[in-house]
Amino acid sequence: MIRRPPRSTQSRSSAASDVYKRQADSVSGNITQAVNGYFNRDTNVIINDDLIDQLEKVIQEQCVDLMVSFTPLARDLRVILGILKLITDLERIGDHAEDIAIFSNALNKHEYEQLEQVKEMANIATNMIKLAIDAFVKDDLELAKKVIAQDEKIDKLYFTLLKKLMDTKGLENEVIVYHTLILRYLERTADHAVNVAEWVIYIISGYHKSNPDGRFTYV
Repeated sequence: MIRRPPRSTQSRSSAASDVYKRQADSVSGNITQAVNGYFNRDTNVIINDDLIDQLEKVIQEQCVDLMVSFTPLARDLRVILGILKLITDLERIGDHAEDIAIFSNALNKHEYEQLEQVKEMANIATNMIKLAIDAFVKDDLELAKKVIAQDEKIDKLYFTLLKKLMDTKGLENEVIVYHTLILRYLERTADHAVNVAEWVIYIISGYHKSNPDGRFTYV
C-alpha cells in the first residue's frame, strides 16, 4: 500500500492495489446500474453498496495496521493519510449511486422525454473514477491531472441539461425536480472523482489545494 514500505509490508502492496481497484469498479458499476435504470425506465432499481462498505473497512484496517506496526513517517505517513481520505470519497460516490437509483425509480413513474446526455455524463464520471485509481496504483501524477481536467466537461453538460429542462415547456414539476437531482448527483460523483485525484497528487507530491500554499501543515 505504501510506495516504499518496510520490507515486511511489501508483499501487501499488490493485494492492496487490487482492493482499491475493486472498490473503484464497484462504485462505477453501481453508477452505471443506476443510470441504466433511468434509460430502461425501471421503477425498482436497487443498489447494493455492501461490498463498497466492506472494502472501505478492509482498507481502513490495513492503514491502521501499518500505522501501529511500523510508525510510518514522512512520505509513508502521507500515503496512509491520503488513502484514508480518498476511500471516503469513493464511499460517497457509492451513496450517490443509491441516490440516482432512488430518483430514477421515482422519475420513471411519470411520462417524460429522456435526456440522452445523461449517459454521456455517467460515462465521463465513471471513467474519471477508474483513471483516478489507476493514477494512485501507478503513482502517475499526470494521469491524476487528466482526471481533474475532465471535470469541466461534466460541469458544461450539467448546466446545459439544466437549461434544457428549464426551457422545456409542459413538464411536470416532479419530472423537473427528479431530473435535476439525478444530474446533480452525477455532477457530485465527478467532483468526488476529482477529490480522489487531488489526494493522489497529495500522496505523490505532498501538495494539496486545501492549504493556501498548497502544502498540508501536518506533513
